[in-house]
Amino acid sequence: MNGIKMNEPSECDRHVTAFGVRGDRGTGILPVTAWAGRPCHGHAGARIPSRTPTDRDPLPRTVRVLAVPNRSARPCHVLASMVAMLLMPAMISFADDRRADVRSSVAAHMNRIRGGHPATSAAADAIRGDAADIVKAAGEFVLDASPSVRHEASKLIASTGLAERDATVRRQSVTLLIQATIDAEPLVWQHACDDLLEFQPTDFDDAAKTAMATMLNGDAPKREIVRLVGVAELRDEMPRLESLLIDESKFETGAQAGRWYGTVGWAARLARARMGSDADLRRAIDLLENESEHVTRVTVLLRDLAYIRRPAAFAHIGKYLDDDAELPPTKTGVPGTPYAQYAIDVLAGTVGEFPVARKYVGAYTNDEIAVGRAWMQRHFPPDGNR
Repeated sequence: MNGIKMNEPSECDRHVTAFGVRGDRGTGILPVTAWAGRPCHGHAGARIPSRTPTDRDPLPRTVRVLAVPNRSARPCHVLASMVAMLLMPAMISFADDRRADVRSSVAAHMNRIRGGHPATSAAADAIRGDAADIVKAAGEFVLDASPSVRHEASKLIASTGLAERDATVRRQSVTLLIQATIDAEPLVWQHACDDLLEFQPTDFDDAAKTAMATMLNGDAPKREIVRLVGVAELRDEMPRLESLLIDESKFETGAQAGRWYGTVGWAARLARARMGSDADLRRAIDLLENESEHVTRVTVLLRDLAYIRRPAAFAHIGKYLDDDAELPPTKTGVPGTPYAQYAIDVLAGTVGEFPVARKYVGAYTNDEIAVGRAWMQRHFPPDGNR
């Protein structure tokens, strides 16, 4: 019982005691039996009033008489069970009131968003209550007519689910966010996909995985969905992902618009690498190193590499943490941002137990970068030997 050891009597009298049946004894709520004059409720100084039944003073018929020899029964536990039974209706009522309060708070918050008030983290953080209740209440707004409300609902679900350890709550959050990924509003579905990237494979139940596989096998799967397949570890879909691969080095010589790292094919390669394909991991690293634009390599592709979540990928990012080079300055007279600032930000957000807390690019001190470099050398050395 929460680390508290209950004290129990070492012996027991065979005569009967009772309380809770007269105005001067107990609560008068329910008849119970207990050891006579022995400690109860785990408190050595507390003793139950005792009286022995006699012909002149019989116990009321409503009292169940129980003679307790030695340790054959545990009246303290019986009492606790009876009290719990008595309090159950009140506890249920309290829980219902609490859920109603959460639902009311979430509804009020969504109404403010619907009315044009800006969404702020402080307003969302002001919603207090059980995580399951918050997720359920926010889930009622994922199909709201207002795109702003749907977006805020999905953000609240994501932040609540990611902060919760309970597996059921996390899975419920993922289920609702997957529903948001098919929203017609880009603001909603894109952010839902981004938030789902932060969950774990175990947060995707069978229904969620089936939904992901269905979307992947559609005619034109979104690259964001393809990446989520890697997060959910749908290894049975490796052949489908392979069919989506492209030759990135030749992609931009064709008539397609955009860069190769914005394609479904690149997302498929990353997902395969995340699920264990060494060939795709090596290819991803080669493509990063062959990218001629340093800004793209450092500001975009390092984060893509971190998505893979494998030691070799982290070790390669560590090389950029060790690099003192800077990106070209964006303003005259202002130094460019060091590679290390981007690398440490990526690592702080993706590597478990990384010694430097996540902040933002440009905010990390030289001392924090030094700590990060030393830690990476011990855990993810460039030669890959851990």
